[in-house]
This record gives sequence, structure tokens and C-alpha cells, in this order.
Amino acid sequence: MLRKGTWGITTAVYKFMMIEGCQPLDAFVHETSIYQHLKPLQGGCLADFLGHGLTFCSSRYFIALELIPGVPLAAISKPYSPEVFSAAERALDDVHDRGVLHGDLHEGNIMVCQQQGMPPRVVLIDFEHAELLSSLDDAAALQHEEKQLMLRILH
Repeated sequence: MLRKGTWGITTAVYKFMMIEGCQPLDAFVHETSIYQHLKPLQGGCLADFLGHGLTFCSSRYFIALELIPGVPLAAISKPYSPEVFSAAERALDDVHDRGVLHGDLHEGNIMVCQQQGMPPRVVLIDFEHAELLSSLDDAAALQHEEKQLMLRILH
């Protein structure tokens, strides 16, 4: 479940999960660790990771992220501009260069922020299924496959 709110003075999106055993919590802890691993990319091709924890009544775990002022790639008509195309490719390359496979790449997990007079900012979201490339036996093949998937999405 997603909700819009604030984190201090920052507009945020909160991702909540009911705690009903260890597996869902493990998924959130995993996603949190991926965002922390990708910290150098935050504010660029990733949303700023603002924090995580338990709600007051301790029945829900949450992750708080910067609310991206943009739209999913799925909401933009094809053909995409050359600037969006190259920014999306660059975003995935940056994630791969930091040793992470996104794991759930599709048009809904690619946000595009366009401000007048500025180049588009492409932000990858939802790292719940991401994996560290160092933990994968066939990392190079999976990275290549994900790069090819991005190219298919963009064409």
C-alpha cells in the first residue's frame, strides 16, 4: 500500500506492509538494504531514501521515499524523446555500475520528471525484487538481459 505524506519538510511516498510473519518483513528489509547500497545514486536516477521503521502501533513496516514529481514512462506516448531514451539507459547503467540488478523493470517502475528548460530526470523505483550482482552466479548474463529489456521497453 502506498500513501503520500511528509517526512520533515520533504514530500514523501510511504510504502507500507502489514506484518504477518517474517517473509514480508524480510522483503522490506531487503529493499531497504538495496536503497542504502545505492545511496550515491539518490537524488539522481533514484528517489531519496528518507527512512524506514514501524508505525506507532507496530503493525506495519514502512519505507519512506522522496515523492517523484513525474509520471510513469507508461503514461508517456511513444516514441520517447532522445533525451528520455538516453536518461533511462543511463539510469539503468548507473544502477548496474553500482552492482545491482533491478529485477522488476517495466514502464510503471520508470518515472520521468520533466521541468521546463531542464533535461528530463529518469528515476527507477521499486527495488523490492532487486539483487546484488555479486550474489548471482550468472550476473553478467542477467545484467545483459535486463539491459535488453530496457531497450525493448524504450522502443
